[in-house]
Amino acid sequence: METKSKSRQRQHAAQRTSVNILRYIMDHPSATRRTVAEDLALSFPNVCRIIAGFQDNDTVTVDELKQIGKRGPRSRTLSLRNKIGCTIGIDLEATHLRAVALDYANEVVAVLREPVPYAASAEDLVGLVAGMARGMVGLAKKEMLEVHAVGLGLPGPVIDESTGRAHTQIQTGLCEAEFVPAAAKASGLPTFSAANTLCFAVGHRRFRHPRRQDTDMVVLNRFGLGVCVLRRHERFSGELGLLPFGQGAAASHYRDVCTGASLLRFARARGDYRDLHVIVSSPDDPLVAEWLIAATPAFAQAVYCGIVMFAPDRVVIEGIFTNLPEHIRASIIRIVTDELETVGLGVPSIGLFVGDDLMGARGAALVARDHIVDEVLTQLVSATRA
Repeated sequence: METKSKSRQRQHAAQRTSVNILRYIMDHPSATRRTVAEDLALSFPNVCRIIAGFQDNDTVTVDELKQIGKRGPRSRTLSLRNKIGCTIGIDLEATHLRAVALDYANEVVAVLREPVPYAASAEDLVGLVAGMARGMVGLAKKEMLEVHAVGLGLPGPVIDESTGRAHTQIQTGLCEAEFVPAAAKASGLPTFSAANTLCFAVGHRRFRHPRRQDTDMVVLNRFGLGVCVLRRHERFSGELGLLPFGQGAAASHYRDVCTGASLLRFARARGDYRDLHVIVSSPDDPLVAEWLIAATPAFAQAVYCGIVMFAPDRVVIEGIFTNLPEHIRASIIRIVTDELETVGLGVPSIGLFVGDDLMGARGAALVARDHIVDEVLTQLVSATRA
């Protein structure tokens, strides 16, 4: 009896090790056998043996990368077979919806983009998100992929992640809605939500710096102004835009001064009814230049507040300011740097991220994956051992 019990314990431990290795490969797009062994504190020969078994049953694939400017063997990076399954990520902002199907080899296999009508109500937004979830499931099935979960990246503040209840700014003002129930019903899948600032941060960290253990602070400036901090295995997000700005009768919040919503209101008050993306893509426009007089120092001050609160090693800024000229972006970094040096604080690395528009959707797909991946991989390991 005791022998059978020990045997089951050894089998369980072996299964857990295999699942951990697959999870590491999935979460680290540049993983090698050596990094798996180092970061999971496993023996290198044991890792090589387990991965060889996964190669034999076509669970893990190996790609050779050239060593540019170096001699010696090529790097062999690992990834999961791309047909194991996928998760869907939907990134909602006030003006656009973007969605991806992300497979377990970290490849985007399907994409949908839709503009949000200017007069869309909270109910309209819920319907648009649900329809996009349904559509993405159909696209994934065309790729012969099983979808395991849906992730929603929602503009903050997200009051209740379990229901996707968000109290947020849309093009016509503030609204409150619950997004998870409708998306879950439309897709027929487990659905999870998080602030889209957190989704962007997770995507940025996982795809660009998967082995980093220092502290990242990600600032997302769209219609609202959010912040997310990633520190080792911890992650939390909040709303910089709700901090007070100014004093006296002119007091407001940062979201009223330096966000996409504030720029749109600024334009409407002057009789300009262009779409936000058209306005932002015209940085030499006199209206934008006038808005920036107050918006640039206000945004820099908000970033400074976040750095003081969280003391990050690195700051990544994404959103409407990344579309503006280099001298505007440089002025933000300069203002933040000068303020930190004035009070004797260290200056972290600060950069404005300029990439494609799908990082938030990829991050939402990763957030959904994190909820269900252990169960999926455990079933996969059990099936391969059967």
